[in-house]
Amino acid sequence: MVRINWNFIDNKKASEKLLGSIDVDHTQYNFGHTKVFFKGGLLGTLEEMRDEKLASLVTMTQALCRGYVMRKDFVKMIERPTALLSWESRSTSCSMLSRSWRRRRRRSQI
Repeated sequence: MVRINWNFIDNKKASEKLLGSIDVDHTQYNFGHTKVFFKGGLLGTLEEMRDEKLASLVTMTQALCRGYVMRKDFVKMIERPTALLSWESRSTSCSMLSRSWRRRRRRSQI
């Protein structure tokens, strides 16, 4: 049987930890029983910080996805010419054999 550790944290404590971890003056907000009260301008600052963080995460995710797709395309691009060259070399060698065979056949007819 698997034991699960149910360490829940209170919402108020979680909010205090979150706001304590960012660079915001602690006099700019107060905690009520069920709400957090912000002084003027702090909410806009928090939204700007969130937007910057979100933009950096989206950019990083996009870069990782583009890199993955480009690596896959690169591998396909590298594999394609080798297959083409091997087919081409086989076809040229076959055509050379057929030419020499035709020459021999003509010579034998004469």
